[in-house]
Amino acid sequence: ICATIIFLNCNLLDPLATYLVVLTGKVNYNLDILWWHKLSNINDSVPLRFYYSPGENILPAENIIIDMTNFYSQLFGDMPFEKNGFCSVSTYPGGMENQTLTTMSTAGMDSIFSYYPHEYAHQWFGDMITCGTWADIWLNESFATYVESLYNEHTGGYAAYKNHLTRYANYYLLNNPGWAIYNPPFSDLFNTAVIYYKGACVLHMLRYTIGDSLFFASFKAYATDTVNFKYKCAVTNDYIAKINSVAGQDLNWFFQEWVKEPNHPVYQNNYGISNLGGGNWRVNFYAYQSQINSVFHIMPIVLKVSFTSGADSIIRVMNDLNNQTFQFYFNRQPTAVVFDPDNDILLKTATLSIGITNNSELIPDKYFLYQNVPNPFNPETKIVFDIPQKTYVKLTVYDLLGKEVMRLVNNILDAGKQTVSFNGDNLSSGIYFYKLEAGNYKLTKKMLLLK
Repeated sequence: ICATIIFLNCNLLDPLATYLVVLTGKVNYNLDILWWHKLSNINDSVPLRFYYSPGENILPAENIIIDMTNFYSQLFGDMPFEKNGFCSVSTYPGGMENQTLTTMSTAGMDSIFSYYPHEYAHQWFGDMITCGTWADIWLNESFATYVESLYNEHTGGYAAYKNHLTRYANYYLLNNPGWAIYNPPFSDLFNTAVIYYKGACVLHMLRYTIGDSLFFASFKAYATDTVNFKYKCAVTNDYIAKINSVAGQDLNWFFQEWVKEPNHPVYQNNYGISNLGGGNWRVNFYAYQSQINSVFHIMPIVLKVSFTSGADSIIRVMNDLNNQTFQFYFNRQPTAVVFDPDNDILLKTATLSIGITNNSELIPDKYFLYQNVPNPFNPETKIVFDIPQKTYVKLTVYDLLGKEVMRLVNNILDAGKQTVSFNGDNLSSGIYFYKLEAGNYKLTKKMLLLK
């Protein structure tokens, strides 16, 4: 039988992700070749090959591939291999990012915006940089899925990008299996809701958290790092360290809550408007997360305040404690507050009610001890508790053997929400306990110091 045989390796010395080797064969393949000129050297061109069966419409894919290669190369560095191909096969809708020869279903060859942006992005994320273990599979799939949205932004603007991600977020919220992106169950490594869609949304929220400039700089620095990542394997902690380095800040808290912990925040926020007299007004905003199946999620939050006249005010604050109260003052009358008006915290459920109007309404009606944040921590964390009346309070930290490590509070405190910082810089890694004693109320919680 005479058949066309395409084998992906051009040179046995090429760096190769071994699970992405492919051998494809079929009778009477058509072959079209386009040439892409490298951004780093326009005199150096790379063949982009399309293998397809008679009768298939390959033109839509060929019409976008040069633009897509330019766009990806601008963001992540030049297309990383000396050739690339797309091969149509009769199978289920979808594709497989085999290195330099992407296998595309017949349906995938026609559905260019459903499959091509994702599968081609894998040549950078999945092929050029491959997950070091299956626990790190999100570094392949979440990244390629997010790049789909970036390509939508490139071709259709920011609204198209956000609409694309919002669909992902809605799917996740309806189909969340309740486990973390990092180290998923081996039986469900390629779960659509978590590994593909939640992971893509997390990358958007990283962009929202650190801003476009740092986000895209860190993306490119990761993809072009020839010492640690390019043509190598990557694991999650090494990726996080790279982002921290480029961003110039410690973002471990972000990846801990969104990547290494399951589920998402459930906001039950409250606000009130107070007339202070003399044309002055105050907005009290109370940020509260009620989820019991995940940690408290530290996040910057945006509020839009509307007024009886004039433009809205957009306010961004860092919500780094649960049950956190913010107060904002204005010399015109506020009428309403909107939480996260642009839906940048994609993975959440949220309600916002009108209630609090002054400080006295913020006094709790019972004693309560919250989980410390961040947790795990290194070296500092915050412990928050509510006391409904002025009383004597003792807050103590103990080690695993029950030995007192530090007395954080030992005096009379006023009613309300109290925040105490604990620094474990001089302590070794391990589990510690903090105990609140106030009136007849006693409660102990566990925390983890991880250096």
